[in-house]
Amino acid sequence: MKSYWLALLTTIVFCCSAVAASPSVDVRLIGTWQGEYDEEDGALKSWVQTRSENGTYHIKFRFVETDGVVHHRAEAGKWWVENNLFYEIAPSWMTQPDVYQYRFQEDGCIEFLGYVTINY
Repeated sequence: MKSYWLALLTTIVFCCSAVAASPSVDVRLIGTWQGEYDEEDGALKSWVQTRSENGTYHIKFRFVETDGVVHHRAEAGKWWVENNLFYEIAPSWMTQPDVYQYRFQEDGCIEFLGYVTINY
């Protein structure tokens, strides 16, 4: 009987240590967000991004060049929050996530304060 409990305890400890902690999300970031800004050369960049509670996202970009040519691009990836930093990665073409400081403004908009360099 003693060996049964020892085997069970070993199995439980092994299984628990094999389960990775799931990344956390800031529920205030869940939903559909949009934004735009003018590039230095006068081109317009806009996007619509939907972040889900399971840590995935979809984003559609629209670029309007100064000559009026319009480009569209879409991507999907994963997002999470760790140590008050926002992480985002599109695994189809990125090997490391983009990391940003962020805060919420009084009007409920998100302000990304700057790109953070993380050494992996």
